Amino acid sequence: SILLEKTLHATLFINGCCDEVLLHVDAFLCHGLDSQILKMTFSLPSTVSISSQLVPLLLGLLPFGGALSLKVCTVLGLGELSTDVITTLSKWPLQTLDLAQLEEDDLSALCSLLTSDSMHLRVLRINNFCRDDPSPRRLAPILAALPASCVELQVHHALPLTRAFAGVPLSVQTLGTLVVMAEVFYHSRVVGMSLSRFAASFPSLPGVQNLQMVLGPGHYEEPTWPGAETLVDGLCKHFPALSCLRLEVLVESAMVPPVGAAAALLKEHGVEIIIDKIRLARGAGTE
Repeated sequence: SILLEKTLHATLFINGCCDEVLLHVDAFLCHGLDSQILKMTFSLPSTVSISSQLVPLLLGLLPFGGALSLKVCTVLGLGELSTDVITTLSKWPLQTLDLAQLEEDDLSALCSLLTSDSMHLRVLRINNFCRDDPSPRRLAPILAALPASCVELQVHHALPLTRAFAGVPLSVQTLGTLVVMAEVFYHSRVVGMSLSRFAASFPSLPGVQNLQMVLGPGHYEEPTWPGAETLVDGLCKHFPALSCLRLEVLVESAMVPPVGAAAALLKEHGVEIIIDKIRLARGAGTE
């Protein structure tokens, strides 16, 4: 009776390496049973169909499933957007949608989902964005279709970056991923821009408070860093509401890129730097 009429908010993690449905019971129990809303993560093999039959299937895996109401709020690693999948997703109270890939043929399907009356998505993450043509004209319809509820947008990758993100709506507070003073190879293309180009040409996005960036030691247009001040001035100019900068840093040496100097300057502007990952740039020494 303690579970009667409680709501279970489910996260679906689509895992191509998973052979069967896995229940993360620890994640469920740690939230306790005194709350009206419980949480659980299901790891699903990619062969499982995203359809109206999935929720009863998941409830049937639980010994107490008959007492619960299950709502799918998060889908991670989704690899296809067929008509059946779109129909199912539109009926779920989705808060977060993470796509393992998005092909050009699926653009219209995603836009129709985003513009549906029932959609109140808060987070959209797209990996392997339009690998054959990751251009601004492919991203523009998605930006136009984003619901006002969407506060986080992650795209890996669209290029050129200065044009691709020009249409980011004011509602987006968390944005990624920018590539500055680095060259990231993406399906036979190179993503990245020089610091001078970023400072001079990137659009102003006054709604963005949290920014994710890959920061490197140099770019073919600008092999040498002009100084941390140029980065800080560009960030403050283009992101006036910025409060947190999350970095993946490609290091050439302890001083390049000048993350420490940039962090000190950004702190004066009330901006925190969080370094999520550090790795050696190609060709860098190991000393």
